[in-house]
Amino acid sequence: MALYTYLEPRWLRLIKVHAGEYDDTVICDMITCCLDSTSRPKYLALSYTWGSELPIFEVLINGERVPVRSNLFDALRQIRAVQGQHQAISSEGYWWIDSICIDQEENAEKGPQVAMMGDIFEKSALTVVYLGEIGSDGHLAMNMLRKIAIAQSPEVRGPIRKATKHQVDALVIFFQRPWWVRAWTAQEYILPDALYLLCGDQALGRQDFQRAHSRLEYHSRRLPKYKPLHRSKGFFMVRKRKKILDIRYDILHGKGRYSDISLCDFLVYAGGSDATLEQDCVFSALGLVPNRNNLGLKPHYDDKGCVVIFEQLIRSQIISSSCLDIICFADASPRPESVRCPSWVPYWPTHKAQASDHLAWQSSPVFSSWRETAQDAIHHPYFKASAGLPPAVPGGIRPGALSCQCLMVGRIKALAGSFVAAERSEAVKLSQTTSKPENVHNASISTNEGWLQKARQYRPLENLWKTVVLDRKDSYLDRVAPRDYANDFKWLCFRVIEDPTMLNTTTVLWFRHHASVLFESHPDRVAISNRLNRTPGLNCGNTTDLENQMHNVWINMRKRLLVSDHNVLGMATEGAMVGDVIGVLAGCNFPVTMRETADGLDYQLIGECYLDGIMYGEMFDPVRGIPPMETFYLV
Repeated sequence: MALYTYLEPRWLRLIKVHAGEYDDTVICDMITCCLDSTSRPKYLALSYTWGSELPIFEVLINGERVPVRSNLFDALRQIRAVQGQHQAISSEGYWWIDSICIDQEENAEKGPQVAMMGDIFEKSALTVVYLGEIGSDGHLAMNMLRKIAIAQSPEVRGPIRKATKHQVDALVIFFQRPWWVRAWTAQEYILPDALYLLCGDQALGRQDFQRAHSRLEYHSRRLPKYKPLHRSKGFFMVRKRKKILDIRYDILHGKGRYSDISLCDFLVYAGGSDATLEQDCVFSALGLVPNRNNLGLKPHYDDKGCVVIFEQLIRSQIISSSCLDIICFADASPRPESVRCPSWVPYWPTHKAQASDHLAWQSSPVFSSWRETAQDAIHHPYFKASAGLPPAVPGGIRPGALSCQCLMVGRIKALAGSFVAAERSEAVKLSQTTSKPENVHNASISTNEGWLQKARQYRPLENLWKTVVLDRKDSYLDRVAPRDYANDFKWLCFRVIEDPTMLNTTTVLWFRHHASVLFESHPDRVAISNRLNRTPGLNCGNTTDLENQMHNVWINMRKRLLVSDHNVLGMATEGAMVGDVIGVLAGCNFPVTMRETADGLDYQLIGECYLDGIMYGEMFDPVRGIPPMETFYLV
C-alpha cells in the first residue's frame, strides 16, 4: 500500500517513533486522522529547520524506506532518546512533522496542508522546537539561560554580570542558530499552548526561556561584552515574537484594546525572516491572523510567482483598512535586480523588520500597542495629510499598477548630501558605540542664557526645528516636539556657525551632512562647511533630546532635508532625488515622493516624506472643499 494516499479536507498524517538505541534505524508508524475529530489521538508537533538537502538519510515508515535530510534525522534520533525522560514528551505519543506528514511531491496536497499548519500547531498537546545538536556552546547557553530563568530577585543580575567571555560567546552562537530567523518558526513558536526548546538532550520550557530572555535583555543592555548578543538577529527576533505572543493572547481573551491583527501588521513588525520559497514569507504568517479566512489568500505553489501574492495582499489590506499607508513600507524591502516587483508593494523576503523607522508606524493602532515603551494614550494628533479622504477604488484593476487620486504639491528642488556619504556611516558607528556619561542628566541647552541671547540674532527658516525631528519628540512618534526645541535648534545652528568644536561628534556629522541645505542662503556658507569638515567633535559629549531625535530621524529613519520648488522644507527618504514629484494621495496620511517612468505615463513610488505645513490636512480646506486631484498610476 502506498505511504501517501489522498487526504480528505482537514485530515492529516501522524507518526509514532519506535523506541531504540541512538544509532539504531529509526522506525515509525504512520496513521491518518481528522484534525477536528474528538477521537483523534493527542500529538506533539516538531518545529525545526530543514537544513541542507545533502546528505540524505533513510528512516522506515510503515515498512517503507523514506529519505530525510540530516537535520530531521538528528531530530528523530534525539526525540527517540528523550521520549519518556522529559515529563512532557511521552514515549507513546504521536508526532506531526511537516516534511514527513505532508507529501512534498504533491503540490495539490501541499497548499491545503500548509493552510492547516497554524491549526496543527495550535491544537498540538506540545510543540518541541529542535535547535540542533548540543555542542559545547549549546551546553553553556542552555545552562546559563536556565540559571537566569530560575534566579530569585535580587540575584537575577548575578549570572548576567559575572558571565565569562566564553559564556557570552556561547549565547551569541546559540542565537545565531538558523531556527530563530526562519519564517515558519514564528507561528510554530507563538501558536502552541505548550512549547519546549530542545537543544541536543537539553530541554527548556517557553515560559522559562522568555523569562531568561527578558532578564538578559534588560540587565545586559549597558554591558559592553553583550553588544554582539544584542546585535544578533536571532536575539532580536525573540523579542518581537514574545510581543506578538502577548498581543495575540490579549486579543483572543478580550483583554486588549484591539480585536484583530492584520497580516500586514505582522509582516511589517516582524517580517524579514528567512524562507526557502519566497511566498512562504506570507504563507508562514497566515496562522497568526485571526481573520485569515477573510483575506481570500490561500497557500498555493503554482507558477504564478510570489509577487502576484504580495500584490494581492497589499490590495486586500488597502480595501479592508480604507487606507494607503501600507505602501509607505515598500521602500524597506530592496528588490533584487532579477525581481520585477511594483514600487508600491513591499517585497517581503528582503523586508527589514524595523517598523519604527517609518512615519507610517503611527497609522496602525495595533502598532502602537507593540511599541517598546507601552503608552496608555497617544500624545499627539495623528498625521493626516489627506484629511481622512478614502483611497480611490478603481473600477478595473491593472496588474502591477495602483490607481490613486493625487494632489500635486511640487517637486524636490534641493536635498541634503547623499546617503552613501562616509560621514553617515561614521555616525551610525558612533551611535552604536558611544553612550552618555551616567552622571550627566539630559538637560536642555536653551538654559544657557548668554549663548541664547546671541543665538536669537540668527534666525533659521521658520519651522525648520520641527522639520528636522518630524515634529516629534521621541523615536516612536508618540509626542509632539516641544516648543523648547525651537530655541535649542537655534542655539545649535549658531554654535555650528561660530564654533562647532564643543558639539557631539554625531551632531557635527549631522550638520556637515545637511549644511548645503541648511546654510544655502547664508553669506558665510563656504566657511561654515569648511569649518564643519575640519571639526571632529566630542565622542563623549552629552546630547539633548533634540539632538537624539535629529540623529534618530537621520540614522534610523534614513531621512534627510529637502526643499521643494515652492521653498517648503521637508524630510525625504534616502531614495529621493532632485526633481522627484511630491504629492498627497487620497487615503494616505503622509505626503509621498514619486518619480515619473521613462514613458511619462506612470510613477514609481519612492517613499513617504514629511513636508512642513501639510501634515495635518492643511491642503484640504473644509470651506473651499476638496481641491482638484489627478489620477496617478503607481507601478
